[in-house]
Amino acid sequence: MITESFPYNSSICHFFNAFAHAPQAFLFDSGKPDQEQGHIDIFSAWPTKTMRSDGKDLANIKQTLSKDWQSQHIDLPFCGGWMGFASYELGYALEEKSGDALPNAKLPLFFAGYYPWAFIVDHDLQTAQLIYEPDIDKALLSKIQQGLKKSDVSYPDFLLSQAFKPLTSWQQYQYDFNQIQQYLTQGDCYQVNYAQAYQATFKGSAYLAYKKLRHTVPSPFMVYANIHHKGEEQTILSISPERFLKAVNQQLETKPIKGTAGRSSDKAQDQKIALSLQASEKNRAENLMIVDLLRNDFGRDCEVGSIKVDQLFAIESYANVHHLVSTITGIIKEDKNIWDVFFSAFPGGSITGAPKIRASQIINELEQQRREIYCGSLFYASNNGRFDSSIAIRTLLAEKNHITAWAGGGIVKDSCATDEFQECQHKIGTLLKALENQS
Repeated sequence: MITESFPYNSSICHFFNAFAHAPQAFLFDSGKPDQEQGHIDIFSAWPTKTMRSDGKDLANIKQTLSKDWQSQHIDLPFCGGWMGFASYELGYALEEKSGDALPNAKLPLFFAGYYPWAFIVDHDLQTAQLIYEPDIDKALLSKIQQGLKKSDVSYPDFLLSQAFKPLTSWQQYQYDFNQIQQYLTQGDCYQVNYAQAYQATFKGSAYLAYKKLRHTVPSPFMVYANIHHKGEEQTILSISPERFLKAVNQQLETKPIKGTAGRSSDKAQDQKIALSLQASEKNRAENLMIVDLLRNDFGRDCEVGSIKVDQLFAIESYANVHHLVSTITGIIKEDKNIWDVFFSAFPGGSITGAPKIRASQIINELEQQRREIYCGSLFYASNNGRFDSSIAIRTLLAEKNHITAWAGGGIVKDSCATDEFQECQHKIGTLLKALENQS
């Protein structure tokens, strides 16, 4: 790889501004210097080849992705490779028993682009560098270099022309909640993650909406992606705090979130809320259910005896909520790679419920809107054997003049409909207010 150094800037947007509306632009944003959990930002655009799937050709896609999964001795988080996403409904294509996806998708079920270059900012080392493959197209390289000189690109202001409205009424939520309770009582499931959507109309640049969100609620797994599909521009704005899968060669990690509480501006009260969340039997039981589910998912592709729970019921705090987070690790079998794990473990158990297949069937039966990218995954896979991905919670999708947000929560037998509905408001409320220009 060839590298070019640039003067460090603490804001990745300083470098990314000129690329925001480029086709298939991806920004993996750690939220630094505001966050402690991450310190690397990566972006790229203009992939040299792309793959899209409606779920029918996944074997060929997996084979193509696996060819580039190598163990080069290059000490970079990304040195050329694939960036992309999987929509939540990909799970229905991977496991037919889970149900049929709703029609009229805005996004492909799976997208991956091959990027021979990336711009990387390391906030700990305070370095900024452009990296690219030696045989990169010279015209593309020139376009990249010119873009990096344009930090002051302006876009039309993002403004909502109609405020966010829930697409699920309180009455409908209560009905669906009661249906889930019946399934839980009958023993169909232990937990079902139920989501609802909110929609608004807007004018201007969705990239400026992303900048508002990252400023208001910085998180360690934020992603901005500008996707062109079926002649339309769709923009993913993900402010996610949750990792799905991380791999360095055969070393594997996941960090499921299950358990949420709103924060207080009073420090003593805020600490009390965090400790109460960590001690909550209900939240610990839900979290443990998902830990067990993911250990089972890992068991298909990891070495026997290698799967460990490194951290159980840890508290991670963000601008608007506290989360209960666990960490699970494993070693991928020698004859497998990260793509085997990705497709066998998708979608993440923290956003379906347990058991996963039955929970997915109930979700498919009750939810009236597609989740699209929400609860799917955004990822990058570098040619030196490094992989990272998020679960796309706190995620919005902008297309044409509509912008959609989602929020959900895990429902168990002793859940309260009012509390679960309020938890959704805690999760999404700060993001929606930021875009509505409210304090």
